[in-house]
Parts: sequence; C-alpha cells; structure tokens
Amino acid sequence: MKRLLSCGRALLGYNFSSLLLFELFYWIGTFTLGLEAVRLLLNRALDFSGFSSLTAENYAAFLMNPATLAGMTLGTMILLFFLSLQISALLACFHYSYLGQKIYINDLFFIGLRRTVTWMRRDPAGWLVLSFLAVPFLEGHFLIREVNYVKILQYTLQLFYQVIHCVPVLAASGILLFLLSYATLFSFPYIILEKEKTWTGFRRGWKLCKGRTGILFSAGTFVQAGSALLLMIFQGTAGIGAAVYTTVFKAPTVRIPSILVYKEWIEITAGLLAGAVGTVLGVLLVYTIYCSEREPVRTPARRKQSASAKAFSLPSLKQTAKRKKMAAAAVFLFLLEISYVLYLAENKAAISDDLLAGTQITAHRGGAKEAPENTLCALAYAREHLADYAEIDVQETRDGVVVLLHDSNLKRTTGLDKNIWEVDYAELKKLDAGKYFGREYAGEPIPTLQEAIDFCQKSLKLNVEIKYNGRNDQIVEKDHYSSG
Repeated sequence: MKRLLSCGRALLGYNFSSLLLFELFYWIGTFTLGLEAVRLLLNRALDFSGFSSLTAENYAAFLMNPATLAGMTLGTMILLFFLSLQISALLACFHYSYLGQKIYINDLFFIGLRRTVTWMRRDPAGWLVLSFLAVPFLEGHFLIREVNYVKILQYTLQLFYQVIHCVPVLAASGILLFLLSYATLFSFPYIILEKEKTWTGFRRGWKLCKGRTGILFSAGTFVQAGSALLLMIFQGTAGIGAAVYTTVFKAPTVRIPSILVYKEWIEITAGLLAGAVGTVLGVLLVYTIYCSEREPVRTPARRKQSASAKAFSLPSLKQTAKRKKMAAAAVFLFLLEISYVLYLAENKAAISDDLLAGTQITAHRGGAKEAPENTLCALAYAREHLADYAEIDVQETRDGVVVLLHDSNLKRTTGLDKNIWEVDYAELKKLDAGKYFGREYAGEPIPTLQEAIDFCQKSLKLNVEIKYNGRNDQIVEKDHYSSG
C-alpha cells in the first residue's frame, strides 16, 4: 500500500498543472452546458407531451412519454461520452507521467476524444455498458450531491423509493453495484491504452483484481474517504470565506441574501469538485495498480526506457512550440469560462435555476416594505437586493388591461376612490402610485403586467397572484398581457 501511494503521488504530481486545468475546464464547461441542455430537453419534452409545466400529477405521464424517453436516452449517452472522454484523458495523463513526459491540456482533450470515439465505433454496446458501470465508483459523491440539489432528481428518487419500499434491498443493491463498478474500472487501461476489445479488456481487468482483495479494499476506501474529507475541508473553508467577504464588503441590507447566493454557488462548486476529485483519484488508483502488474512500482522518472512502456500505443508528442500555443489558447478559454461563471455568481444569474433545489428569496408585492408595492421601482429594489422571485398581484381595468394592483379599490395607493373595474387604462396610467409611500417616489405609475415582465426579464422571476374580485372571471383565459 505504501509503494502504491508513493507511485500514485508521483504520477499525480508530474503533470499536475495540466491535469488541474483540464479538470477545471472540463467540469465547469460540461456542468454549465449540461444543465442548460437538460433544461432545453425538459422544455421540449414538455411541449411534445402537451404539458405547460411539470407537476406531481402529470410527472408519471410525462416520464413515460416517447419524447421524454428519447430525451433521457440521448442525455444519458452524452453524459457517458463525456465521462469516458475524461477517463481516457486521465489515463493518458498518468501514462505520460509514467514515461516522464510532459503533456498539455489540449493534448489531454484530443487524446481523450480520439480514444473515446475509437472505442465507440469499435464496440458501441460494450462502450455503453462499461461507461455506465464506471459511474457509481467514480461519480458517487457527485451523484449524491446532485440528487439532493436538482429538484427533478429528488422527486424521481422519492418515487423510486415509494415503489421499492425496502431499505435492505436498496442498500444491498447499491453496495453490489458499487463493487461491480469498482471492479469494472480495471478494464479501462486495457481498452483505452492497449486498444483491447471490450470483452478482452473486461476479462483482463477482472483477472487483475484476483488475489488483490485486501489492497483493493484498502485503496478504494482510501480514495472514497479522501474525496469526502477534501470536500468537507473545501465547504468549511469556502463558507467561512464567504461569510467574511460578505461582512466586510457588502452593505448590511444585502448580507443575508448574499450569503444565500454564495451558499448556492459553494454547493454547486462542491458538486463539481466531488466529481473531479472522485474521478481523478479513482482513475489514478486503477492506473497505479495496472502498472504494478507489469513491473515493480517506481516513480515516473525511472520509466522512460521501460520495456512495458513501449507496448502502449498512445501517440508521441512532438512540435513543442505548436503545442504550447494551443495550451496557451486553452488556458485563455478556461479563464473566460471562469470569468463568466464568476459574473453569473455575482449577479445572481443562477444556472438553470428552475432545475435546482435550495433556499430562494421572494419579495412580497415586489418589495413593499422598501418601495411602493406592485410598481417597477419595487421590482428594481427586489432585483438589486438579490431576490429570486417577486410576488405581484394583478387585476383588470374596465377595458381589459391586466395591471399590477393588490386592492380592488385604488384609494389606498393612489388616492382615487374608485374600483379597478370602473377605470379605463388611459385614466389609470395618469394616477400616482408612489406618492403615498414617500415624496421621492412621486409620479410612479401603476405598471401593466407586460411592463413588469419586460422589466424583470431573466434577472428576476415573477410569482403572479391573480386577485379575484368578482368582475374578472376570464382573466386567466385571456391571451393578452399588454397595455393595448
């Protein structure tokens, strides 16, 4: 075990900068694009299913719809493709470290891409099965976090538990799947590095595991425990840092919502870190044990001329100047990616927020405590103070224009003692809905629902409450939310 740890540490450190950049670039890119792709597929599947939104009542019908099944199949295959690309790239990275040769981030991507595509074309069924089986061991921490954080996954798991309401059966099944996943991983070096056929690589991987139960159990436990410990350290450190930063640099009025925003992004980052750490350490463990089968485990520098290294068919890396330019371009793209994510975090533009579960802030009547209720200035206050939603009330004027208003009578907020159904929009828009709150808001008009939607756009979601006043029975069915 000590020799394995020593070699693993050397393999990890030899090309560590390229490995770190690749993992950051890979996980941030695939996660952000993946969530947006899931949101897009979900919306398209809802359209094909004939549902306007997903609810507990229609979830089963939605799930069994052919469009949903096709989307789920396509999404799963895309995720497995990216996972196998990552595994291939990591095996290449550790192999070049084994040879004592430097590799750049772009090398890792293109080698991983070529090896994955080659395997898929050679044996698509074998690729699909083995890539799926690799998920539990490598992505266990990531999956647990995502199930707790993505609303649709939470609900799916709850339904699954209701169908199979037997904890021992579920626990035993999970343990068996985890062990099978762990053993299956030892097939990948033979398939990726030596280009063995899937079934041949699978048999050689199982053969490699025979007689190594003790070391495999110890090493696997070490990888999983180490991943969990790193995540705990990250979350604790990031949480303290966010609290200190908010206290020092944020105004008192936005400290609590800022903390909630940063907590959400810390959770997202921890999920990405869980996937990256689990995959890197898992593949490193597999490669290290794979190397130990060939000759005694040594450091990478002593493997440059080893006979076993010549058996591998990975390409030799030449044209150093060109590779460095490509690596610099990859780093530049990575910095752009990081900057974009930081922009989203700072401006509270959560990634596919409708898919995520977590604490969210709603401003009542648009922020009625600090600005005139149900006005654009109240919505502006809610947005500036990092609210997720603004609750607004809507009613109809006499000529059928939908506007923001809580009371049926206009006297409290505008001074006009008339009911909303007695006033045309032309008269309504001349009223002052801000003066009652404070002189600085004098002249603030009552907005239409369309104006509120245009004002908020993607920066603030609206929770629209339709105020039934006995005179607006058709307000839901009407297909117009504008001032004309």
